[in-house]
Amino acid sequence: MSTHKRDRRNRAYNHGYRIGLAGRSIEQCPYDSILELRGFWLSGWREGRDHYLWGSAQINIQNV
Repeated sequence: MSTHKRDRRNRAYNHGYRIGLAGRSIEQCPYDSILELRGFWLSGWREGRDHYLWGSAQINIQNV
């Protein structure tokens, strides 16, 4: 059975979103050396952080 690999950009965005939604720091970005993926991670972090700050933290993190 072959496995389907997920898009790295999508994974970076979703990981950043989960970190932002949990209220964690931007300093936890694991993509410091990979600038393309860092941009996607930061976009996800910003959106997750907005949801965290504006009270949308009731979103189920497991489904993201």
